Amino acid sequence: MTTFCIQTPEVLAYYLGNERSGLRYQYLQQFSPWITYLAIVNYTVNETGNLQGSTDPEFLAEVLNLGISPLVVPQNFTGTTFSSAVIHRILTNPQAQQNFIDNLLSILHRYPYHGWNLDIEAVSPQDRDRFSQFSRRLLAWARTEPYLASTAIEAQTPGQHSGHDYRALAKANDFLMIMAYDEHWAGGEPGPIASIPWIKSVIQNALSQVPASQIILGIPLYGLDWQVPIQRGKLATPISFREAMALAEKYDSDINWSSEAKEPYFSYKKSGRQHIVWFQNPRSWAAKLNLVFKYNLRGIGLWEMENADPEFWNTLKKIKVHSN
Repeated sequence: MTTFCIQTPEVLAYYLGNERSGLRYQYLQQFSPWITYLAIVNYTVNETGNLQGSTDPEFLAEVLNLGISPLVVPQNFTGTTFSSAVIHRILTNPQAQQNFIDNLLSILHRYPYHGWNLDIEAVSPQDRDRFSQFSRRLLAWARTEPYLASTAIEAQTPGQHSGHDYRALAKANDFLMIMAYDEHWAGGEPGPIASIPWIKSVIQNALSQVPASQIILGIPLYGLDWQVPIQRGKLATPISFREAMALAEKYDSDINWSSEAKEPYFSYKKSGRQHIVWFQNPRSWAAKLNLVFKYNLRGIGLWEMENADPEFWNTLKKIKVHSN
């Protein structure tokens, strides 16, 4: 017999930068009652542990006034990719680690964030234990003050081994946000962004190591538009639900539905070149959201607010009402 969450799952939404205009800001204002945490992506860490970025106090005040808990998001993003080298240098240098902690502490003391969501990706397997140890140091510090500790972790299916040790990181955080997307990524071959069989495998693998009450399932709000055949170094273009629908209409393309992946897709030709688009729509969102309730997970993670279409929130509302 299937069981469901009794309460509304928490919603963690990522928000790029501090902008107080545009579509993501509009969606933040419009759908704030649904959002538990706003993970504000506005800092990058370098190899010495220095955090580069800024906080807009007025924007943070607005977030708090909306009743949302703001989280600061430090990344090892270099502008084009997540850097294994940067995090390796930090994890093998005690002074760089201390700088990282001190700089994060300074930001949290200066601004009223409620905690952090580490987005440290591309951690090499050789740094797996070091990253877990560093996370434990952060947690020990968090426990001296009322901060939430959380980390975004890569999706893993059984047998996969990456730099994120689920079991160890669960002990070093209040919750983990599993990035259950990019099953097919912008630099690879076309395919589902996050098929249901793949997500189920990711969830089941996570539940063998982490309590459901600590798992936030990250789901994609975006699609990808690949030009085929794939050209070396050319990335697929991110695309929103509304952009995908408009593109299909423009090129008179039939939208297909993958009964296995539970995602829509279509193809079109532009300037003589073939394109394949996989994207998200209310039907695919419903399939993903149902898994959060089915497995009694803590909540939902959204990448990213600019693509948080009203149709997504309508779908979430319907799923929640039906499940309860």
